[in-house]
Amino acid sequence: MADVINISEANTASETVTDGISNGNYGSTDAANLTTSTYPIRAGENSYDKYHKLHWATKDVYTQLSNITVYRSAGTLSGSDTHTYEEDATFATPSTADITGTAFPTTSTEAFSVTGTLTAQGEYSSYVRSQIQVDSATTAGASGLTITWTYDAQA
Repeated sequence: MADVINISEANTASETVTDGISNGNYGSTDAANLTTSTYPIRAGENSYDKYHKLHWATKDVYTQLSNITVYRSAGTLSGSDTHTYEEDATFATPSTADITGTAFPTTSTEAFSVTGTLTAQGEYSSYVRSQIQVDSATTAGASGLTITWTYDAQA
């Protein structure tokens, strides 16, 4: 057996958590693992905000996960679109209202820290809330965004 560490996403007013998501795509609906072509974000509008957190699904070798950081490691935004985040967010029903976050960092040296040291199977980090805000002049959506989570794993 090996440690399994994945990303979880929370959706709906009742905070439905999907562990081990296959993608964190942004779109015009509140859903995990969404297809962007089915739920595109229109020019001049915002995506639904996303609530993601690190999840220690299966514990085997490691005794602790700490120093959790997050940044956008690949992909490009279109035109004057923005990608914003709030670290250590409190869950609220996802919506398309502007979040007053900070520009998502695009290098590991700019990565932001997420509160929480995980020590037991089933534990989660705090939430990262994020959103794509699409400029009214945008004609094409964001392309291939990759969000990278790093952490120190102690054996």
